[in-house]
Amino acid sequence: MGKTLTVLLIEASEDDAMLIVHELENGGYDVDFERRDSVDTIKDPLSRREWDLILSDHAMPRICAPEALHIVR
Repeated sequence: MGKTLTVLLIEASEDDAMLIVHELENGGYDVDFERRDSVDTIKDPLSRREWDLILSDHAMPRICAPEALHIVR
């Protein structure tokens, strides 16, 4: 097994999120991830733990990447 990578995925599509996880796993990582898709659901995971990587889709129905970046900062 590889290094564990904690990933917060800001992504509306569960299928797209799973493709990202699959690619990270193919790269040798054990992926511990959470997927969120709205402003209301992003804040909790940010307050609970440290993330190695935060990835965001650019445009989603309930949030956009610049808005997500503002919350992450």
